[in-house]
Amino acid sequence: AAQAGQELTEAMRNGPPVTLLRRGATDAEPAYYATAIVPVMDEFRTIGWIVANIDQSSRQALFFEMTSRISAIICALLMAASIFGFWYRNRERALVEKKLEWLSQRDQLTGLMNKATCLAVAQHKLAAAHDNRRHIALILCEISSQSGIALTHGQDAEDHLVQISAQRLIDFAAGRLELARMGRLSFAACIDTITDPMAVLSLAKDMTAALGQPVSWRDQQIAFHAHAGKVEA
Repeated sequence: AAQAGQELTEAMRNGPPVTLLRRGATDAEPAYYATAIVPVMDEFRTIGWIVANIDQSSRQALFFEMTSRISAIICALLMAASIFGFWYRNRERALVEKKLEWLSQRDQLTGLMNKATCLAVAQHKLAAAHDNRRHIALILCEISSQSGIALTHGQDAEDHLVQISAQRLIDFAAGRLELARMGRLSFAACIDTITDPMAVLSLAKDMTAALGQPVSWRDQQIAFHAHAGKVEA
C-alpha cells in the first residue's frame, strides 16, 4: 500500500481519490483486488493516505463469465445472420429464376403461352393421349383485315386488338382450355378432353364468334374478321 501511495503521490497531490485494480503477486493475496487510495491533506500539504484493499476475485470472475456469455451470444447472432443471409439470397435467386422461366414461356403482350411453349405442351399432351388411347385437338384462331389494322389505325390499335382478343379468349375458356398466342394476330387453344369431334367444331365456332365482336379504338370501329380451324389427333 505504501508503494502504491508513493507511485501516485505526485499525480494525486491536487487530484481526486483514485482506485486501482491490481492482480495479486503472491498466493496469500487475492487474485484480483482493488486498491482505493485517498489522500489526507491539511491546509498546505498531504499529511497521509488512507489505503483500502478490496478483494475483487469474485467480481472479476463474474465479469469474465459475463463477457464470455456476451461473446457466445454475439458469435451465435453472427452465425445466425450469416445462415439467414445465405438462405434469403438463395430464396430470392430461386424466385427470380422461376419468374424468368415463366416469362420465357409467355407472350409479353397478352400473358398467354408463346408459340414454342404451346408446341411443347401440345407434343406432351399428344404423347400422353397416345399412351392412354385418347384424342386431343388444337383450335387455331386468326384475326385478319383487308387493309391491315396497323396500317389503318396504327400499331397501338393492333396491340389493343390483340389484348382485347386475348382477354375474350381467357373469359371464354374459363380454365377449360390452354391458350397461346401463336403469331402477330393468331391464337391457339389446346384441348385434351375430347369426347365428341362435333363438340370441338362447335367450340371452334363459338371461339370465332367471341373473337369477332366489335372492338373500338379512339371512337372508331376496327374492321376485322375472325377465322378458326381445328386439328385433331
